[in-house]
Amino acid sequence: MRPRLPKELLGVLASIDDVPTLSKVLTDLLTEAEVDAIRERWAIVKLLDAGKSQRQVRDRLGVSVTTVNRGNRQLKYGAGGFRIALDRAAELAGEEAEG
Repeated sequence: MRPRLPKELLGVLASIDDVPTLSKVLTDLLTEAEVDAIRERWAIVKLLDAGKSQRQVRDRLGVSVTTVNRGNRQLKYGAGGFRIALDRAAELAGEEAEG
């Protein structure tokens, strides 16, 4: 079973409504290695969602096939968080294009 994130912390993060403040909180909360891992994972799922093959993602990002495969599994069979985040990112990109 995967460890659960503290509800209090999730509530705090959800209540932050501006990017600079959230960035400060996450910078203090996460190590540099954790930030790098999140950045890499996000890049992987964005490319996979855009239709790139696992090999294309591996070649473009310089990561192992195992790392790409893990991201692909989470995207397809995970808790659905990546789908929520990708859909929200698309909504935000659409709002920026309109406004």
